[in-house]
Amino acid sequence: MRRRSPSLTKKEAVDTRVHPFYLPPIPDMPPIPSPSGLLTSPWNHNVPSRSEDRLPTLSHYRNNSQRSRAGSESVARASSSHHHLPPPPVLPVERPPSYTVIRIPDTPATYTFLQEESTLGSMLVIPTPDAPDPRPIYRIAINHEPFLPTCMVTVIIKAPTDQRLPVGRFRTMISQPTHPTQLVSIHGREHKLSDVFSRSDKRKRTHYFDWGVKTSKNSVSLRWSCPDWPSAGTFSCSDPSDETRMFATFSVSENGLQHPADPRTNLEPPRLTVKPVGHFLLDDIILSLLLLERQRLTASMESSIRLDRRSSKFIP
Repeated sequence: MRRRSPSLTKKEAVDTRVHPFYLPPIPDMPPIPSPSGLLTSPWNHNVPSRSEDRLPTLSHYRNNSQRSRAGSESVARASSSHHHLPPPPVLPVERPPSYTVIRIPDTPATYTFLQEESTLGSMLVIPTPDAPDPRPIYRIAINHEPFLPTCMVTVIIKAPTDQRLPVGRFRTMISQPTHPTQLVSIHGREHKLSDVFSRSDKRKRTHYFDWGVKTSKNSVSLRWSCPDWPSAGTFSCSDPSDETRMFATFSVSENGLQHPADPRTNLEPPRLTVKPVGHFLLDDIILSLLLLERQRLTASMESSIRLDRRSSKFIP
């Protein structure tokens, strides 16, 4: 008969025979103080503990690894940007476009209106050959309105610049070339013809025309004096408040606008002489001058038609 161990009871001996890998129960251990000061048991997992006393989980290790990886990347970027300077700028192969510098002359300057031979319906305003810069200062183009062929559109463009900046424009109806409701645009703003250009006074045969936006206090104000209207001659542009303060003069012959570029006609082309103070108002002077010539030539044509009708009545 097998001898029993003196420390096992009869029931425990039976269990040992049934379960050969039986382990004896672990005795109770005394509580161990935690770092937070609370008494916890190493074997009892049902005892509540604070969050800082719990063992770290897998997600905790993942978050820490992501933070460390992001921090190392930011440090690497900072170090690379600190040690590696940006590359030097690449210089263009071609030279940049030159800017047009308009110099105000100290003496009166004369400009000529010449029709452009290569382009129909185009006119250039050019200085005299002895000028420091002989390039054209304005280009004047005339075209038909696409939706209304009986309407002509005149556009004034700054000439030597490549940007082709429009200074102003106006529309002309062939049937009524001086209708007051026709539109005039100056520096991007559109106005009625009667609001910017109109006849102001008449002294005998001298007619006066005023230029300026009536609804604006900062508008440029000009006055054109035209003796022997509507005949050709020399017209003067001055300050409306002081007519002795001259800005420019315009001279045109009777047939000067017909073929001014043709040397066989021996006609002197129209000329504009601008004083130094007038160069600050040159855009307004050019635009108002074109409107003035349009009204003068229209009135001259109507006067010629009336004279022809009168003379035809006396022909037997």
